[in-house]
Amino acid sequence: MSYSLLTEPWIPARQGGEVKSIGLLQLFQSWNSLHDLCAANPPRQIALYRFLIAIAHAAFRGPATTQEYKALWVDRQLGDRICEYLNQWANRFDLLHPDRPFLQDVRIATTIGQTPIGKAIYQDANTPIIWFKPSDTPWLALPDATQELLRMQSLELGGRKSDSITAGPGRWTQGRHVFPIGSSLRDTLLLNLSGYEASDIDQPVWEKDTPYGIGERHPAGYLDWLTYCERRILLTMQGDKVTHLRLASGWKLPTGSSSTYDQHQAFRLLSKGQVWLPLLFNPQRQLWDDSEAILHTIEDNHYRPKIFDWLSNNRKLLNPQPVRVLGFAHAGGTNTAKPLHWADDSLAVPESILEDADIWQWIEGAITWARHFGQVFTGKTLSYAPSPLNRGERDTILAQLPSLQAALYGYIGQQFPGLLLDLADADRAQTRLQQWQTQLATYSKQLVSPLITALPDYRSKAITEQMFKTAIRMANP
Repeated sequence: MSYSLLTEPWIPARQGGEVKSIGLLQLFQSWNSLHDLCAANPPRQIALYRFLIAIAHAAFRGPATTQEYKALWVDRQLGDRICEYLNQWANRFDLLHPDRPFLQDVRIATTIGQTPIGKAIYQDANTPIIWFKPSDTPWLALPDATQELLRMQSLELGGRKSDSITAGPGRWTQGRHVFPIGSSLRDTLLLNLSGYEASDIDQPVWEKDTPYGIGERHPAGYLDWLTYCERRILLTMQGDKVTHLRLASGWKLPTGSSSTYDQHQAFRLLSKGQVWLPLLFNPQRQLWDDSEAILHTIEDNHYRPKIFDWLSNNRKLLNPQPVRVLGFAHAGGTNTAKPLHWADDSLAVPESILEDADIWQWIEGAITWARHFGQVFTGKTLSYAPSPLNRGERDTILAQLPSLQAALYGYIGQQFPGLLLDLADADRAQTRLQQWQTQLATYSKQLVSPLITALPDYRSKAITEQMFKTAIRMANP
């Protein structure tokens, strides 16, 4: 039995308004006409992007220089070159190969017990459910199983035991991942290639003679890191469905080592120990609130994704440049097995923002004002009441504040892409920032109006109106 990832339809891709499943060879043969990948959730999408980036780098063993990178963009045989490389390693891309199944370790067949696929992949009843599968279908079709294999090697939650060792979370389970987007899948993948200088010891997992193991190990290079196997996995088939798997700990990355290789995440400096760690994805903060950390060019205690620096120096980008921002977060600490949130956002980034650090004074100002007005819809505002409100009135107002703040943040999220474009124009930036303050104040007043109208009597309406006027004035001195 065989399931070749080169020819079987397992990758979800979007072509116009249609989503279809294709194999790796068809993907690279038709990537000019494909719009983008279209996975079922952000963790799978991150894993697929990184997997295809690894294949491209492995096929080219570069680009090592600006000239090599520019040559890729005009090479009409590029897809054929990648397909030729894949065919050289075709037997390593067989999901059901008897001796070397794709991303699986057959050696654990006699040492690790089987776990039902539903229990291993999806969450138990006592954890937040963001993966969901009905209990009456305890299996995965082969396309889903393949995507889950990719995800589990880098975006798996920690804490799950199927051997004597509790595995930690995958290297990509915290933070936002940024991927510049082109007009086709071909352009997208090329935009996400960075400078890579090949070495004889740096190989992707499918080229390795000994791809799986256990214990801490430094990556040999970028290709090794992109395809680093943090789990040892073996699928069990029943007919054409995957019903169980064997799951054990695999290689463990040394703390902080990802910052050396990762091109698509922002990192922060952990002062204790001087270790660089991925900038955390806070589910309470929307993309506009994290945009400075993702895009800022200069900062002492964090750095933005390296892909932006490579592109700024080596590629004329669209203006603005579309960027897909995928986020995934777990609880951390002793609760690493509990997922918190994920997100799939997009941002149109003016080219000058990626290249001119001075522009950030305006963007910082815009974000600061947005945060100030967000404080209008917190419990602090009740302290501005000119006269005491009774308990029922206070409870009514407090119950509405989270919804009002969410509405304001949603509005800011809608307006922020256009605001970035305006602030990127130095001649307009100061005037536009002043307009932004007025805009936020006006919208905040509009949000408050229905709440005041709904209060039961004139006294409570008057107190609440004055209270919010003060809070808005304090946010906009």
